[in-house]
Amino acid sequence: MLKKSTEPDEYQRSDGTTATRHDKVEQPKAADADEKKFREVLHQFIGQTLFGQMIKSMRATQEKNPYFHGGQAEEIYQSMLDMQLTDEMTKSTSKTLSEPMYKLMKAPKK
Repeated sequence: MLKKSTEPDEYQRSDGTTATRHDKVEQPKAADADEKKFREVLHQFIGQTLFGQMIKSMRATQEKNPYFHGGQAEEIYQSMLDMQLTDEMTKSTSKTLSEPMYKLMKAPKK
């Protein structure tokens, strides 16, 4: 028979010994939060760098049509569209690219 102790995760048995509950949920530690933040920043950096440069290179290969080019307004809109495309591509696929790099960074050094 178990009697509840003053501690919420400990119980006293009838023989006087103390038992501890193992179903207590641990709160994330600051180190875990830092690891998560580092991982997210790494994913974003790698995705935006890779995809941003790829889209920029693709745009540089296109010639401007003298009849349909919209001038500076089109270039501004195009850069905003490229930023949005880069963000979407980063969200969808950067983890497959950056997760191996993250594991290499966290691997013990020899």
